[in-house]
Amino acid sequence: MQVGDVVKFNISGHIGTIVELDDSYNGVCLYISGDVSFKNPTWMGKSTLLRTAEFISEYKETNS
Repeated sequence: MQVGDVVKFNISGHIGTIVELDDSYNGVCLYISGDVSFKNPTWMGKSTLLRTAEFISEYKETNS
């Protein structure tokens, strides 16, 4: 799990991009694409993210 990874939430189908990690909180900050009814970007625990979403794209740094 790293900044730039893209996830899809199982129930809502929303797509989110990890924009920040906080190891002291064991959480991630996600920017959710589309219209949402909560503060965006939003924070959630890593365990909740792993339970409720699937990774659809992992960020890979390239040397270009």
